[in-house]
Amino acid sequence: GHHLIDRTVRTTVSIKHRETTRARGKMRPVRLLGALMVVLMVAAWWSWLRPESLGGSLTLVTVDGVSMEPGMHTGDLAIVQKTGDYAPGDVIAFRVPHRDGRHSAAVIHRIIGGDSATGFQMRGDNNDWDDPWRPRDTDIVGELLWHIPGAGSVVKTLADPVVAAGFLAALTAFMIIAGDKRGPDSKTPNTPKKVT
Repeated sequence: GHHLIDRTVRTTVSIKHRETTRARGKMRPVRLLGALMVVLMVAAWWSWLRPESLGGSLTLVTVDGVSMEPGMHTGDLAIVQKTGDYAPGDVIAFRVPHRDGRHSAAVIHRIIGGDSATGFQMRGDNNDWDDPWRPRDTDIVGELLWHIPGAGSVVKTLADPVVAAGFLAALTAFMIIAGDKRGPDSKTPNTPKKVT
């Protein structure tokens, strides 16, 4: 009788071990595909969407003010790219030089005239006057590629070091906790105790 119980326990443990091993084998392609997707997304981001601060050609500009309404509003995100080829009608972000040589935060307005040699004539879409500044190529941050309503506020919040650290800590904790979905059945089964 005792040998029968011992054999039944060993058979049950053996079956569970085989099922777990099969389940792990089926998960490998899924995990591999997921890892491959992450690598491809990072490579695409690095190639095409990397910000200028990391050696890329894009800059994120948060819209502040009403001068570009109705198309852009405070808190919108403008993604701009330095092209070197600017013409009237283009919306560009540029920095206004101060007397002490520093530059202001980026202003985003439309080119209405001028050229890179003499400086571009600028105006906000919601303004009925021209800007007093005439940015040249060295002042231009980039030309508008994409406009994402409301996203500038999110980017600005995430750029705060305390918020970014908290977000990364929470994301790391989530990945550690959620990443181990194997549960107790996936561990190597214990050797059954001999029943006497």
